[in-house]
Amino acid sequence: MLNKLRAWLKSFHVEISDTQLQLLGAYLDLIVLWNKKVNLVGAAQPDRIVEELFFDSLLPARYLPPEGMVLDIGSGGGIPAIPLKILIPTLDFLLLEPKRKKSNFLKEAIRALKLDGAKVLRTRIEELPQGFQKEGFHIITARAVMEPERILDIATDHLADGGTMVLFLGGMEAGKGTGKKRSFENFKELARSKGFKEEKLIFYKLPTRGTKRAIAIMKKGGGG
Repeated sequence: MLNKLRAWLKSFHVEISDTQLQLLGAYLDLIVLWNKKVNLVGAAQPDRIVEELFFDSLLPARYLPPEGMVLDIGSGGGIPAIPLKILIPTLDFLLLEPKRKKSNFLKEAIRALKLDGAKVLRTRIEELPQGFQKEGFHIITARAVMEPERILDIATDHLADGGTMVLFLGGMEAGKGTGKKRSFENFKELARSKGFKEEKLIFYKLPTRGTKRAIAIMKKGGGG
């Protein structure tokens, strides 16, 4: 399945080395082992993890800078932070995870995979002091942790001017939404009102499941 991952990523112009695939394989083994006692990722079938979590996590990689400090909000089992750290080892990561068992897993994964420049902080984004990172984080990532609109409200102050926000939007549709239907056009209007500009929007389907998903990559300081 990991070889399929390489082909899937290549179709999105994301390259991954043999060594990085091996690290992802070791990470996958850790998830499957720990998930027996700690609910890290829901159902822990390896094929599902590779397609729904690893593939998803790595799609934004080509749009990220090679260096800087990344804040991952609500890391859970390490998605997307650990796959991104494996693919872009020159980035430094702070993984926020309030639950003790999950934060313990993250620390063990970082230790076992020898991921230098990755740390875990057992807290919520709402409890992170303003100015914790003096000049702000260069990148903030958030996946399946809260509504993206709320992320913009809570996390913006922690992002450096000109920094990158990466939001995994699940099944958010293109175009205008009506009523309670979520759409990227509605979200984009809100993001602009909060001082963000769209850098890249990735609409895609999971390779074998066909589920529609979207990722928004935005820059702070492009409002208008």
